[in-house]
Amino acid sequence: MIKISASLETLILKDTYVSPYLKEEFYIALGENKTLNYLNLDSNTATSSTALSLLGKAAAMNHKKGGSLKYLSLVRNVGSYNDLKSFLNSFKISD
Repeated sequence: MIKISASLETLILKDTYVSPYLKEEFYIALGENKTLNYLNLDSNTATSSTALSLLGKAAAMNHKKGGSLKYLSLVRNVGSYNDLKSFLNSFKISD
């Protein structure tokens, strides 16, 4: 959906329980998307460290490629300090 919609600005997946099922293709599309400015992934369960790393990298790539992602909501997604650390470290990208 993110890849095929050129005008998607808001995506609310709050309490849909899809976060654990998002594939790498979702995060790649998020990184390349130019129009999405609000993404809500609030959940009642923690997201895996791998998924959080992919999400952080996607957000960083979105910024680097001139995307408009400004708001990212992850309420109750980060289960531990190490998950948060992994998420934040994934914002470090290079050319």
